[in-house]
This record gives sequence, C-alpha cells and structure tokens, in this order.
Amino acid sequence: MRGVDGLLTFNTSLQSEVKSSVYSTLKLITKELVERINFLARKQRNGGLTPQEKEEQKELRERYLENIRRQVVDALESAGYKPKDEKHDVACGCDTCLERGHGKLH
Repeated sequence: MRGVDGLLTFNTSLQSEVKSSVYSTLKLITKELVERINFLARKQRNGGLTPQEKEEQKELRERYLENIRRQVVDALESAGYKPKDEKHDVACGCDTCLERGHGKLH
C-alpha cells in the first residue's frame, strides 16, 4: 500500500506481524525480510528513521548478510571446497604464509 508520499507503508497490524515473523528464528531470507529491509531503506532516504527503526534496520541487515554468507559457504562446500580450520596471521609460519612472505622467515 502506498502512502501520500509514495512510500510503501505498512498498517500497524501488518507491521507487527512482519516484525514478529522477521525476528523469529528464521534461517532463510524471506520475502517479508527483504520487504521490511527495503521499506526501512526507503523511509531512511525520504525522512529518517526513529532510533528503534534504526536498530531494527541494523539487525535485519545483519541477519540478511549472515544468510548470504551461509549460502556462499554452502555453495562452495557443495562444489567440493572445504573451509580451512586454521587461521593465518603474520606470525603463522606455515608453508603457504612463508611462500607469500607473511610468516616468520628465521
């Protein structure tokens, strides 16, 4: 439903319904999640968000990105790539880091 300013608006009951479904333990990116993210983005551009809406927007974006990251990892794993368990840093010293000049050279 479009409001006077042309923005997509949610009536109060629909808004609370979307919030409850979005904040539940969903592990997927749903149509409602994307619609709510887009609604808050449009509202932010056209007039600003309340502090509660800013927090909601942050949480929804984090959830969305977590899902995208999980999908990428799942796709890579299903294609045969497995994540390495080891973390590398400047002091690592493994052969790969030594070859790239990141590890200890002593």
